[in-house]
Amino acid sequence: MNRRERVQIQRSWKGPDGKYLKRGITTQIAWSRGCTSAVLATLAQLQQGLNRGLTLDEAAELLLTETATNSKQTTGINWSSAVERWRREKLSQGVKRTTFDRTDGMRMKHVLKRVDQHSPENGKSFARLAPFNPKGEEYPARSNSRRVYVNTVCQFLEFCVEELGFDEKWSPPSNRTKLKGGRGAESARGEKAPNAGKAIAFPEFAVKPLMDSFPDTSIGRRWRLAVGFLLVYGIRGVELRYLRWNHEKQEMWSDYIKVNKSGETKPRLLIPIDPKEMPGLAQSLIVEWTTGLTKLPPLGVEDGDSSLAILIYLNRRPIWKQLRANTQEAGERLSVYSFRHRYAKQLDLHHFQARSSAVLMGHSRATFEKSYGDSELSPQELLSQAASLL
Repeated sequence: MNRRERVQIQRSWKGPDGKYLKRGITTQIAWSRGCTSAVLATLAQLQQGLNRGLTLDEAAELLLTETATNSKQTTGINWSSAVERWRREKLSQGVKRTTFDRTDGMRMKHVLKRVDQHSPENGKSFARLAPFNPKGEEYPARSNSRRVYVNTVCQFLEFCVEELGFDEKWSPPSNRTKLKGGRGAESARGEKAPNAGKAIAFPEFAVKPLMDSFPDTSIGRRWRLAVGFLLVYGIRGVELRYLRWNHEKQEMWSDYIKVNKSGETKPRLLIPIDPKEMPGLAQSLIVEWTTGLTKLPPLGVEDGDSSLAILIYLNRRPIWKQLRANTQEAGERLSVYSFRHRYAKQLDLHHFQARSSAVLMGHSRATFEKSYGDSELSPQELLSQAASLL
């Protein structure tokens, strides 16, 4: 407690030289009966920030704790500071200062004015404040202005949750169709969007540059692990949540079960295909993951959030942004599913039988039987074919 009877928080840690260091901050929490819940909430948020690699001062900068004198004390968020952190991140990735200020920065400035007026309680209610112009008028459904405002706000919220340690409740909605004002890939003029349609296979020449582009930081290594697994195993984004390593047999399995009108899938053995320029990639990723050296990154609250979380992070990588721009100019589309198409293409290039490819891709039993008969392939058969062809 300081002279103004405000709660102080002090952190002690051992430095590289073995000496103990201390650093303290003063909160705006009044030292009074009933302040315990607010203190614990603040400590939790600070710890999340520290876990993301922020300093104590940086983590504290994001907290704006309101004064209260009873158990109803609440903790607000300094959204302006969060936007500034997002701005620094964007600039570090090569975005020009002037570009950010007149695009994402300008949009967030207008959105934060609405945030101050409406006090959203979670990411969904925050995102609903996005599709309005500076005068408070709602943008027309499926208009370009509406789309870019929604995308900006959702990217910002993902950054807050993934990089700044904000509570998961601040994650943006996984389905943005209603926010953008309609369904489908049609624009307000009824024209097909230039990047609509099936995603292309991720180009092989770009695999190594992309994998080498991830920063050598804790969160950078976690995302590299995730993208690496998508590349070598051809799995869906959601399947990162369901990976299982069989230590006894030294096998990777996906326990994900997809249910649709064609039936449902079963847990399946995964066979890796290393990129030509990165032999041994799969094995190195497995060692990283199974030893606990690197964990998979946060993928949102629900299964449906997974691919969106991956895409939002990839959109910060300059090489990914350039590839997306190039494919869009060609009338094609690059997405998280492009890694899966890359894997399917590699199976074909390695002359895997159609039956084997269907099983490895995790198609439903009904889809499998329709094209390849009702017999099943055992894991041993798949491993045998993989050994002879890879």
